[in-house]
Amino acid sequence: MCGSAHTLLPQAACGADLGFGCDALGSVAENGGLQQVVADNASDTEQIARIRSQLQDEAAKFQRGNFSDPAAIHGGAMPGLAELQQGYAQINVVYAELPDGAQIRYTSSDAALVAMLHAWFNAQLSDHGGHAMEHDGAP
Repeated sequence: MCGSAHTLLPQAACGADLGFGCDALGSVAENGGLQQVVADNASDTEQIARIRSQLQDEAAKFQRGNFSDPAAIHGGAMPGLAELQQGYAQINVVYAELPDGAQIRYTSSDAALVAMLHAWFNAQLSDHGGHAMEHDGAP
């Protein structure tokens, strides 16, 4: 893992769109980053389904270069956002289910895009402040 762990808090996954009751975890690695969203209550199957649906939709959008949701939440000038939209074809975006939620793994072999992924993760961490949670797992 490169540097310290960082966290993303996808507002749509834990905020008003889905209701509270989940935690967002994330980490930055040499080749990209990992975003995880898990339900506070592992037996809350409705919340887990909402988390999975939201992250699956987001991953599909990101795979097409559509970063409109983060832009709407954080603003169009969000660090890394324009570069990620332009270089999306060189970013591997992989959705996976977790027992209590879901995750999106972002990787690239392009060092400039990896730096933009890190800037994008860090901007989300900064914007969400105390609502973010550290995760020590490396992608």
